[in-house]
Amino acid sequence: MTPCSYASGEAARRGRITRAGSELMRLLQFEAAQILLVRVKRMSCLKSWGLRLCKRKPTKLVIAAIARKLAVPMLAVWKNGTTFQPTREKLSGDGRINKYGFAEKQSHVAGA
Repeated sequence: MTPCSYASGEAARRGRITRAGSELMRLLQFEAAQILLVRVKRMSCLKSWGLRLCKRKPTKLVIAAIARKLAVPMLAVWKNGTTFQPTREKLSGDGRINKYGFAEKQSHVAGA
């Protein structure tokens, strides 16, 4: 899900999604995003964002955008080895959950 980039001395813009990377991974990400947008009944921040975007943009473009947004926390889970929490509620004792759904540990400062 890598966007193509066009750059000159003055301007830089991103274009369509390139075919870089695994074709199977792109297919699975696109399918997961399509299922989230069409089949899943439970509303989420990502689904509501996608439905609002569908009013202005073509559906396939919105599905690709959702797939890209899904890929970011998936990569973070894979790199950090953390667990994904889909809500923004407080965790029990460990800390808070950031905007991507990952647990943030609270730093305990001695004497504070």
